[in-house]
Amino acid sequence: MATFPTNAWSSYGVGWPVSIDSGGTASAVGNKEYFEGQITIISPKDTPFLGLVSKEPWSAPYQEWPIDTLAATSTAPSFEGWEFEAGALSGRTRYSNVTQAFHRGLLVTRRQQQMSQRGVTQGVGDEYRYQLGKKLLELNRDLEARTLANGTAVVSASGTTGTASGSRMGTLRAFPIVVTNVSGAWGTASYLNLHRKMDELGADPDTLLVSSGVKSDISQTLMGLSGSASAANNSLRRITQASTDKRWGAIIDILEDDFGDVMVVRDRWLPTASATASSTALANDAPAYFLFDRNMIKFGVFNPPEHKPLPPNGDYERGFVVAEVSLKVLHPSCVGAGMNVTQTLI
Repeated sequence: MATFPTNAWSSYGVGWPVSIDSGGTASAVGNKEYFEGQITIISPKDTPFLGLVSKEPWSAPYQEWPIDTLAATSTAPSFEGWEFEAGALSGRTRYSNVTQAFHRGLLVTRRQQQMSQRGVTQGVGDEYRYQLGKKLLELNRDLEARTLANGTAVVSASGTTGTASGSRMGTLRAFPIVVTNVSGAWGTASYLNLHRKMDELGADPDTLLVSSGVKSDISQTLMGLSGSASAANNSLRRITQASTDKRWGAIIDILEDDFGDVMVVRDRWLPTASATASSTALANDAPAYFLFDRNMIKFGVFNPPEHKPLPPNGDYERGFVVAEVSLKVLHPSCVGAGMNVTQTLI
């Protein structure tokens, strides 16, 4: 059996680069480590709702728009020799919303900035720019989460010192949209009821926005997964986008029913719950899914996301990213919500 030669100067003698924070000592560090130069972030950063709806510029932080209706149908006949008689005219309704500003600040010390620019910081060639990129991603997530959360429009809020003040945009929940109370797990009956009510009002929804848990429940219920409903009752069509390898690619789910085809989109930022809430009001943050015509929703942009550098007030670089946006629902009946929907824990 071979033995380790006497007095051989090995890597053990030089010492491995053990981090002091991990219990090592400075004297134990000798050989240089290999440090991967790529930084990995897996935190969710997708914003599917903002990617679906169109954007439009707003010239002012307050905007109004009108909607109108047709008169009720009439089955009465017109008699011979009828005289002119004006029918009743319906009045228009005006809706409005205000913009809301969002910001994220960042500050990087001069020393850390210089270290990154000199190649000392692994994976980062410019610390300030790296942190700036993260703040822009966080800002976009803030916009998405706010759009789907609880919130009525507030033109101004006069707060005391240390409290938030300013205009706050109305979210999807703030408009008098079509609602069905699911009050439990996702079910075909409650979804069809909502789709039917919207169809009767003249809406043509094409997108269903759901949380991750509800998306899983839809797949189990309609595709016969995990021993649930039989696949023979399938009303969910699954499409795989073309890719180089046909076995892999983005999956698109289409719900097919009597009132039209609807694309199912999963959104991480929708509130979720595993138990029925005591309050079923859509105005609060109770879990809900949204069925809507994406052509009838506009994302108003008063100020697009942008970086504003600031002069240093010390030994650092600083700045912030800011955006001011709002939401326009061209007609409330084109948006529906299944409120107080729970998810099955699997």
